[in-house]
Amino acid sequence: NVLDNNSETIVVPPSHDGTTIKEVVIHYPVDGLLCKPCNTLFPNVSLFAKHLRHLHQTKIFRTKCSRCQKTGEFHSIACHYPKCKGALQMVMGEFPCEACEDNFTTKSGLSQHERHMPLEWRNNERIEADKPTAKRRKGAWSEEQETLLEQLEISLAGARFINDEIAKVLTTKTAKQISDKRRLLQKKRLAQVKTPTTPKSSEKERSKSPYRKRKMARRHQ
Repeated sequence: NVLDNNSETIVVPPSHDGTTIKEVVIHYPVDGLLCKPCNTLFPNVSLFAKHLRHLHQTKIFRTKCSRCQKTGEFHSIACHYPKCKGALQMVMGEFPCEACEDNFTTKSGLSQHERHMPLEWRNNERIEADKPTAKRRKGAWSEEQETLLEQLEISLAGARFINDEIAKVLTTKTAKQISDKRRLLQKKRLAQVKTPTTPKSSEKERSKSPYRKRKMARRHQ
């Protein structure tokens, strides 16, 4: 920018910072769109996104609901927000993600989720899957390991890649083994809560009594 002041030329350096920003998350509802590197406030998302693309080479834009943390396109989250009831209690699905706390009721849902995981994590999973069976770590769990696993589940609750974090402590187990064991322990807990219904012993005894057998025999005569 050039300003003419009393026939003198003053050069004003640009205030924009060319720092590269790979990903931007906008928290909805929006309370000002500020580009921190440039210290510039934008009146709407369109101008904000245009600035980031041109000045900071930003390619990924996500909008997050401040009530339930759901992410998506800006328009989608703006429509979702008025109807949002907040974060719902997570339902334990049959197909848990091996890297994070998410659970899915279908295998296809889990597969779709894994396709959006970081490339590094997916590559590690492929390498682990290609290893010969004989070279893989043993899958037997001791009581001490199970107890430690349950303690780590509590202390690391909320971690994005909880199975990987647990594997850093349980170094003899892979993230896959930890995920499978957590799922098995969860099923055991649910089974203990349910009390199976069995016929009353008195009913069994009446059905086997000689008097009842003679009574049934007379009816058939």
